[in-house]
Amino acid sequence: MKSEFREHYWLSIKATIIGMLIVIIFLFYMAKDEMGNFDVRHAFFWLGCVLVITLIGVLYQKARHDIKTIEITSKNVIFKYLITGKIEKITYKDIAYIATVRKKNGKVNSQTFTTYYVTEIHLLNNTYIEIIHGDYKNTKEVLTELKKHYKEHRNLFSSKTL
Repeated sequence: MKSEFREHYWLSIKATIIGMLIVIIFLFYMAKDEMGNFDVRHAFFWLGCVLVITLIGVLYQKARHDIKTIEITSKNVIFKYLITGKIEKITYKDIAYIATVRKKNGKVNSQTFTTYYVTEIHLLNNTYIEIIHGDYKNTKEVLTELKKHYKEHRNLFSSKTL
C-alpha cells in the first residue's frame, strides 16, 4: 500500500513560500535609499535578511524530513524522500513500538497554537520517524496496514523465541 498526498498539500507549501517571498521582496524594496542601493542601516534590510534565513530553514526542513511517500509491504516499510531521493527501508523487527501523539505548534507563553496528530515509528536504535496525519489523504489505511504487519511480525517473532 502506498501513501497519497492530500490534494492541497503542495498548495499549502507553495503558499507559504510565495507569501514569504512577497514579504522579503517588499522589505528589501523598502530598504533602498534614494539612489536605489540597499541601505544596510535600515531595519527593513535586516528583517528581510532574517526572513531569507528563515525561508531557507523552512525549505531545508521540508526537503529533509517532511516530503516523503510511504509504502507498506509485508516485509518492511519504505520511506522515499522526494527531494533528496533518499530511500529508507525499515523492517518490522527493527521497530520498537508505534505511537500516535498529538503535537502542538506555537509559542510557549501564547494561547494560540495549532495541534496536529503524528504517528511516531520508534526504532530499536533510539530514533524515530514521524508520519504527519494531515499530509496524506489515506493516512488511516496506511497506518492500519502498518500496524497490522507490525503485529504479525511481533507475534511471529515472539512465538519463535518461546
